[in-house]
Amino acid sequence: MTSTETALAVLGALLVGGALVSGIARRSFVSLTALFVLAGFALGTGGLGVLEFDPTGGFVSVPTGAPQDANNLGHIFGGVILSLMDKTAAISAFRHSRASVVTASIDRVDFREPIHLGDLVILKASVNFVGRTSMEIGVRVEAEELLTGRRRHTNSCYLTFVAVDLAGRPIEVPGLIPETLDEKRRYDAAKERRARRLEERQREDEQRVHRVAP
Repeated sequence: MTSTETALAVLGALLVGGALVSGIARRSFVSLTALFVLAGFALGTGGLGVLEFDPTGGFVSVPTGAPQDANNLGHIFGGVILSLMDKTAAISAFRHSRASVVTASIDRVDFREPIHLGDLVILKASVNFVGRTSMEIGVRVEAEELLTGRRRHTNSCYLTFVAVDLAGRPIEVPGLIPETLDEKRRYDAAKERRARRLEERQREDEQRVHRVAP
């Protein structure tokens, strides 16, 4: 790691630390923080590097290329991709709530196609639904072959985040008003998923009560 990379990684840690402690930040500051959060993560592992972040659309692209990030077939480990998805979604939730956020759940993830070493990984995040304290963030992952420009949709995932105060208690977040047809479609679908999650959680709680009952 060069001195420049080290400085970027350290600056990233300082920026995200300050943002999380304050729990609130201006739009430009959060965008910069998001860039350096990923830069610090990437440069710290030596495997991934930030190329681009679009503060308006939650768009992140990173090249993959470190042997430790892949298996013996040259396919990037699913855990590496999940980590990037979690970080990308957290940035989107952070920017919507302007507060510290924690990951509450990650829906099922199917890896449709492998992502190879050297591919450009593109992650696009969107806030699909907002409850009182929680937000569902959708993340779409694509892989681009740098030599040909061919892009493949490799997987998608829905993550739920909860905004919290400095004591870790859930706090209310701004509402979401879908405007375009695509936003309304995502909102309705996310609302149905949320209802199913609540039903599953209720069944699990009931089963837990039955198991511990004498």
